[in-house]
Amino acid sequence: QQQSTSPLRARPAFQQPLVDRYGFPLQQLRTPKHGKDWDERHHLGGSENELKPRGKRQYFSAPQSLEELKTSLAGDATGRLAARDILRNLERAELPKTKRPPITADSGAPLVPGRHAFGGSMHDRDGKRRAWNDRWHVGTSLLNDNCHPDHRSYFTQRSLFESSASQEWRRFGHQEVAHGVWQPIATRRPARFPPLGAPLKGRSGTPV
Repeated sequence: QQQSTSPLRARPAFQQPLVDRYGFPLQQLRTPKHGKDWDERHHLGGSENELKPRGKRQYFSAPQSLEELKTSLAGDATGRLAARDILRNLERAELPKTKRPPITADSGAPLVPGRHAFGGSMHDRDGKRRAWNDRWHVGTSLLNDNCHPDHRSYFTQRSLFESSASQEWRRFGHQEVAHGVWQPIATRRPARFPPLGAPLKGRSGTPV
């Protein structure tokens, strides 16, 4: 008689759990080491946490003072890169207080104040150094929905309104280098890449 070699006949490699007379496993309840610092009422915070000031919000961990936080991070800094970065930022000097924004509806000062000021420089097609154009994305194409199809701005050609004297107040062909100071963005040398496709034709068959 051939002996069966089924793997199900072998005993499992792990120790079977202990069960009671009803077949339920007997699990030993262990108290975690961080049980004292754990907030047992963390689930009672509700959805009002985002409506509170930063110093009054509830978090999972117990609140710590600045010195306690530095001591805790110093113990974790040996093996965790993030803890070392946070500890290094805490050791830096305090930044000067920023001015209050003039708009009262703002919730706080901008994180990057330089983003809202003039700055940066670039070289145009003529090789001249000029200020960075923050309005590079502004053009007549923003008004295409309200223009006649023959007067719209396309990849292949520009709109006639870009050089129209009646539309100069929109400053589509200018850039602001200082508050209230504008200069044209046109250059003598043409663009590096030619227009995409052929010029469009109007309903009469003539080029737009």
